[in-house]
Amino acid sequence: MSYENLLSIIHQAVDLLKKSNNVFIVSHFDADGLSSAIILASAAYRMSIPFQLRIIDQLDIDIMNNILSNSADTIILADFGSAISREFFDEVINKKVIVIDHHEIPGKERPSWVLEINPHEHGFNGSVDVSSAGLSYLLAKHLDEKNIDLVRFALAGAIGDQQDQGPKKSFTAINSKIVNEGVESGYISVRVRLLLSGSPTTTPIVRAIANTTEPYLMGLSGDEQASYEFLKNIGINPEISGRLRTLAELNENELKLLASRLVLHILGYGGTAEQAENLYGHDYIYVKDNIIPSIRELSAFLNACGRLDMEWYPIEAFILGKIDQQNIIDIMGKHRQVIAKKLEILQNNTDIITKGRWINAFKLEDVGDRMMGVITTIALNSGILDKSTVAVGITKSRVKSNYLKISARALRELTEKGINVGKAISKAAEKVGGIGGGHDAAGGAQIPEDSEKEFIEEFDKIIDKQISGYHDTD
Repeated sequence: MSYENLLSIIHQAVDLLKKSNNVFIVSHFDADGLSSAIILASAAYRMSIPFQLRIIDQLDIDIMNNILSNSADTIILADFGSAISREFFDEVINKKVIVIDHHEIPGKERPSWVLEINPHEHGFNGSVDVSSAGLSYLLAKHLDEKNIDLVRFALAGAIGDQQDQGPKKSFTAINSKIVNEGVESGYISVRVRLLLSGSPTTTPIVRAIANTTEPYLMGLSGDEQASYEFLKNIGINPEISGRLRTLAELNENELKLLASRLVLHILGYGGTAEQAENLYGHDYIYVKDNIIPSIRELSAFLNACGRLDMEWYPIEAFILGKIDQQNIIDIMGKHRQVIAKKLEILQNNTDIITKGRWINAFKLEDVGDRMMGVITTIALNSGILDKSTVAVGITKSRVKSNYLKISARALRELTEKGINVGKAISKAAEKVGGIGGGHDAAGGAQIPEDSEKEFIEEFDKIIDKQISGYHDTD
């Protein structure tokens, strides 16, 4: 691994940006993409570098051509770009391109005017070591040391992509370096706590339980009334002096009781000990913000905005400093309710699940394609889908008519057996005339609507070959 070589590429990007007259930033709608966009746009805004910003679902030929026609002399692609073909970049004339991506690189050469910031080129694993937001933060910090205050978005992006894979949901490698910088600069504090949604000091326990989806609390997530009754039934009064209590207002015995009963609740609904353990873990607190101090909650909020087609709200709110607590509550509540409703449908209609040797695929017609990824993730993590398989969610694409959006997820136990969801979904999508990509534990694709069955069969075969090939080389 060479962190110094990675920083050398970042310094080249800094020099390029300082010479740019107009920058066009294109990023993804998920928490990592939005975090990257906020970091990059904030850095440009503070440096008085003229910039434009676009948030998209997925790169395709039409969007690529639109990017090329933009008047900016510098293009930044954040949270995607590494999988783009050489032919696309060959068409770029009189422009510089910076690709900031943590997904795997398919071994394609880049022309001299493309600068790629990707951890895989320097011996790091982009699935867990650093996200695109972390890379964007390193670029912004080296552009101006004052941008170190953007550190919370680097961590929010990493949490959004589930890179907190260290002990007690901590960070490792480059992400750990970023945490240490945040702590040393006085912007970040770290604590291990019961990881319910929201802030321990301001969020009512009832809402904290109802808004928790990682781990998913069957029968409680998405339902404040059920969460209220749960607290009463285990002997914890949800109210004090006529108002709802917060987690910080529980005494030590009540905290222990709540934690133990939540563990029993998870296990009682078929959850695993590992899921129960995930109730406790590291939280990262941005000490300069009283509205949304928990970076885990910030990540969840950004994710909710993107999934609900409200991506411009956090971008404007955080860059201009106009964030509103009630809007956060409303957006988070709506997001959790949508997830709970769709998971209930899936849980009560298991006949819609198509089972292959290594995959469990399901199709929900009325789910927005931006929501499908998070629903697939939670369905797998909660045990609604077999955890020893790759979960594949399917819905109609809004990006292309007569196409389907595919979201695939796998737990670390499978990636350790040799599978790579991103590579597999890319090959399977290409086989049926679509496009796809991702990394080892997650991937997405757009495929023609009439190729669904062929895609599922092909995807399953490729996963089987990956696992067989891995064990053949043991």
